[in-house]
Amino acid sequence: MKQRIILYLTVFFYFVLLFLIGKILFTFIHASLGGGVSAKDMLDILYNGLPLDLSMSGYLTVLPALILIASIWIKPQIIARVYNIYFGIILLLIVIITVVDLVVYPYWGFHFDSTVFLYLKKPKETFASASVLDFVFGILGMAIYFVVSYLGYMYIIRKQVLNFTVPKSIAKSCIMLVVLLAALFLPIRGGVTVSTMNIGQVYYSDNMFFNHAAINPEFNLMASFFKSDNFASQYQFYDKKEAEKVFAQLNFQPKSDSVPRLLKTDRPNIILFILESFSANVALDSVVAPNMSRYAKEGVFFKNFYANSFRTDRGLVSILSGYPAHPTVAIMKYPQKTGTLATIPKALKDAGYNNLSFYYGGDADFANMRSYFV
Repeated sequence: MKQRIILYLTVFFYFVLLFLIGKILFTFIHASLGGGVSAKDMLDILYNGLPLDLSMSGYLTVLPALILIASIWIKPQIIARVYNIYFGIILLLIVIITVVDLVVYPYWGFHFDSTVFLYLKKPKETFASASVLDFVFGILGMAIYFVVSYLGYMYIIRKQVLNFTVPKSIAKSCIMLVVLLAALFLPIRGGVTVSTMNIGQVYYSDNMFFNHAAINPEFNLMASFFKSDNFASQYQFYDKKEAEKVFAQLNFQPKSDSVPRLLKTDRPNIILFILESFSANVALDSVVAPNMSRYAKEGVFFKNFYANSFRTDRGLVSILSGYPAHPTVAIMKYPQKTGTLATIPKALKDAGYNNLSFYYGGDADFANMRSYFV
């Protein structure tokens, strides 16, 4: 039993080690994009990005853990052959994703994801940004990285498999391995909190490159496949010209930006309350919500302001970024897109408001909120 528990942990942390090595390579190769990286920055990147590494390692350890249970009854040589095939495929995929991500990141500004598959019909345009040198170093890097990682598997994991013996208590060993298999739920999901593991959880810095460096590229690619729906044909209720005309009206800006003076001071203290599922009728009731009704009379009150959607992740972006909610998806779940949105806090910073605070009463890791807030 001890042999198999050790191997289980070895497999899990071997994947973690590979991800950390890939992350270190990514950070050092592209350090100039982040304005330089110190030793402390590197440690912060590895520490904050660890949850995604653990989650991805959990996914990749599920099958080896199942095979480990079967090893109680099957000869070590057969288990070793199965492991050879599995690790050969998985390590090759990790190497390809890691190296391709290293090559394309400077051109795209975000990690390699499923969007590349939308353009594979035109490979010439897809790889137009990469130079011949990028291809040469990329292929060479893949070969070296794969050989090193596979040799590591041979000496660290396969060697243990070949030394397997029949456990003294088959029942106890089987139960223990099943428990360990079930335990992978925790790193995969990211714990037992309300929010499940998502890319936004690793965002921690004002330096966007550090946030990107903390992301696990394999997890990023896997997650993007679940958000790769084609929205082009959805909700096309208007003729294209008519839709453009309506949209132009929504975005109309007068030539003069002068408005009547609404406030008595040039530098007011701005407090924005965001209440979910809170009725306007209740907010204006001086008995039910006395302070809220008082603020409505003292401040600028908009009578025709309606909920933009039915979920928190859509409503927050609509309020703070002025971005209309999509019917079937929330842009908050796409960190590479939310990073480019305009926001009220940014506009306030540009206007000289430097002491900004944000208080949120829920789980900041829900629906990639952390990446949007950061």
